[in-house]
Amino acid sequence: MISGIKKNIRGNFFILLAIISVISCNTSKQGMHKKELLSKYDPAKPFAESHFMNIGGYSVHYRFWNVDTDKIKGKLILIHGLGGSTFSWRKNIPALVDEGYLCVAIDLPAFGFSSREKGYNHSAFNRAETIWTLLDSLDKSMPPKSAQLKWNLVGHSMGGSVIAAMAQEKPTRSLSLVFISGAVDADTMIRSYRGIFNFPPARWLLGSVMKTFFFNYSGIKKLLGSAYGKSPEKEDIAGYLAPFKLKHTARGLFDMVRKSNSSKILRLKNITQPAFLIWGDKDTWIPLKMGEDLNKALPNSQLVKIHGAAHCSMETRPDTVNTAIIHFLNSVNH
Repeated sequence: MISGIKKNIRGNFFILLAIISVISCNTSKQGMHKKELLSKYDPAKPFAESHFMNIGGYSVHYRFWNVDTDKIKGKLILIHGLGGSTFSWRKNIPALVDEGYLCVAIDLPAFGFSSREKGYNHSAFNRAETIWTLLDSLDKSMPPKSAQLKWNLVGHSMGGSVIAAMAQEKPTRSLSLVFISGAVDADTMIRSYRGIFNFPPARWLLGSVMKTFFFNYSGIKKLLGSAYGKSPEKEDIAGYLAPFKLKHTARGLFDMVRKSNSSKILRLKNITQPAFLIWGDKDTWIPLKMGEDLNKALPNSQLVKIHGAAHCSMETRPDTVNTAIIHFLNSVNH
């Protein structure tokens, strides 16, 4: 049963990567023009809260929402999934900030508005190191009361593997984890395609396909329709599509498959921080069975099922998800 589920996930992952790659390399216009998208989401400052930090030679885009020191309850780092960005959290962060939680959302290298430069190691553990470097720097700039607070880690889909690595690497810095359809074995799934992308004729063929097909606006619409379990709005499509118009996005995605190495092993039984799992029972990307298995593997976790929700429940059921997250956070941040 488990092997069948993983095979299905790997198949979906390959389709997702192919669609994203086609979208990013194709310059044809269908539904939204590149100029229109990048004028709305200016790569130099795509959002009012945007900042950039050079970490290990790579430009990392993040967004920061502060809370008054006398009102702060805790600190959150939010990490998107495959194909996502800080945009993925647009319906959650306002409610979290209003509740008193300082929030940081990050674009992993090769995604969103972060660097597409070659050579980055996309393993969960190296991504964890990159994010902790960012958070260490932010902590140093905060008032003592905020700086001493531990971080609550929130990850969607592929971001689940990153927050698990972060918690394992720095247990004294991480207070809790929130997995939203979290794929903790994302590295394994991605590495299973390494042979294909290491084969030059296969890369050439895929590159030709990307240049041939007009898979942009309609491709994102179809992809989000599957992830949402319903038709996305034009604003949703624009927010996801804009980063894929940046130069070298496809190269960054291919590099991600080829370079995600780590000698470290994720050991879920060692992650003893409180963990909160949120899963849509109609999720076809990371099925609910994977959430149930993760809940059994983690020593201190609870699972909440969102009836009728698909893979991106934080976007399609924001009120339900926000209420659940805030209730959990309030129980551990006191």
